[in-house]
Amino acid sequence: MLNHLKKKSTKIIALLAFISVFLVFVVWLERLVVQSDFFQQMIFSYGYFGIFLASIISGFNVVFPIPMVTFVPIFLASGLSFIPVLVTISLGMTLGDFLGFGLGVLGSKISLSNAERIKNRLLWLRDRYRIGPLVGLFCFVAFTPIPNEVLVVPMGFLGYRLRVIAPILVFGNLVFNSIAYFGFLNVLEIVRPFITTLL
Repeated sequence: MLNHLKKKSTKIIALLAFISVFLVFVVWLERLVVQSDFFQQMIFSYGYFGIFLASIISGFNVVFPIPMVTFVPIFLASGLSFIPVLVTISLGMTLGDFLGFGLGVLGSKISLSNAERIKNRLLWLRDRYRIGPLVGLFCFVAFTPIPNEVLVVPMGFLGYRLRVIAPILVFGNLVFNSIAYFGFLNVLEIVRPFITTLL
């Protein structure tokens, strides 16, 4: 029991250390962008297209598990506008989710015959509770920081149509990025004075 608590507290301390280092990094990078014409020009020259490409990679969370929305203060410091940045990030993340969905569709096409029984059971559940998984997908995408591929890949495997889940993914990513940004912004505003005194 004591060993379990020790392991758990070590994980919590490591997570808090990572979050602290990440917050310091974001504040430092934001200050660097504000003070550097070079970085402002670089971000501004790649602009929304660069943010879109990075968001695709971020949306396919296997490659880059840090949400792009955490870098919004840096983009704003370089002179980009908030709403277009938020929409660009959300659309890029959605395209990354589409990649995961495509993997699920591909997996469905090449599934092994011994997996047919499991697939048939899942298809029965999909047909019986048609709207439930779609509502669940929206809630998952909009309110959890877990990679969307956890649900998107199986939904592709089960044969959901992209035209059905695309609006859910776009709107869910917009909600998630808005909540994440404003929550992150509030935390950043609270810790910024402490971090700037250290830097």
